[in-house]
Amino acid sequence: MDAKFWWPEINNLADAKEASRAGSVAAGFKAFFSVMMAGASQPVFNWFLSGAFVLFAGSLTWLIWAFQSRAAAVIVLIWSVAEFFALWFFAHGGGLLFLEFIIGSAALAGVRGTFAYHRLKRAHDRLLLAETTPEGI
Repeated sequence: MDAKFWWPEINNLADAKEASRAGSVAAGFKAFFSVMMAGASQPVFNWFLSGAFVLFAGSLTWLIWAFQSRAAAVIVLIWSVAEFFALWFFAHGGGLLFLEFIIGSAALAGVRGTFAYHRLKRAHDRLLLAETTPEGI
């Protein structure tokens, strides 16, 4: 993979939207892995808790994908960092630690994309407003 996947250039709204979608993919992976972990453990409570995580991660995925939600992207990033350190301290790493690092990197790109999208959108709206406002007002 090249560096553009991990740290894409953001020059316009389309680039920012594409970069923000990495955060929604990270949230989607979190939902998928919640189901996988619940499948590995049998108690009903774990299935219920996993279902709650899937709804939570699914809603974050939708908010980032559809609206480029900065708050949802930051929540996914914090969730990824927390899980990374939890795996590091309690599970002593392994393959899951590497996987969480990859998901966290996608979440970071998503945060960067959502913030860039809103910054560029504000600049674009200001430019349109300046063009449509008559001189002297």
